[in-house]
Amino acid sequence: MRFRVFGPFTIPRNTNGLISFNKDAKREFWEGVESACEGVSSGCGCYIVAAAGGNGAKPHYVGLTVRRSFKAECSAAHVINHFNEVIAGKPKLRPQLFLIAKLTPTGRFAKPSSSGHADIRFLENYMIGLALDRNPELRNQKQTKHLKDLHVEGFLNTGQGKPSPSASSLRTLLGRKAGKKK
Repeated sequence: MRFRVFGPFTIPRNTNGLISFNKDAKREFWEGVESACEGVSSGCGCYIVAAAGGNGAKPHYVGLTVRRSFKAECSAAHVINHFNEVIAGKPKLRPQLFLIAKLTPTGRFAKPSSSGHADIRFLENYMIGLALDRNPELRNQKQTKHLKDLHVEGFLNTGQGKPSPSASSLRTLLGRKAGKKK
């Protein structure tokens, strides 16, 4: 199970500030993606809808594609709507797309299929957890209930207050910053 990350790819905005992704805009965008790495647009894996601004980039949606290519999935109306919901009325935000492509054992891009790819589904859940930790207002609804409701005192989704020495040690062990509380 190997994956490779590509991006961020900036999605161009229209004069109204939103993304319409008409036929020409799609073609131009995916030509740019292909020039960065030939063949990735026909692969499958996970993708992350993000927006970058003055305070850095933040994830807003995590998705997967197993039955169709990145190009087909990430050009679909529901993905464009996620972008538009995030950037509407915020002209300084730059919409970005990250692709996390599944690789075959020989290093080629895995092709979409109607069977298999349980590893992509697992990776999507893992990435949702990471993205939710970075952005509590993540747009994902599926696979987030337990992640939002789960509280580990001093470690995960905690309130104000100093974590216990044990929680601080666990934070250090697992590489979480001590000041990161929710």
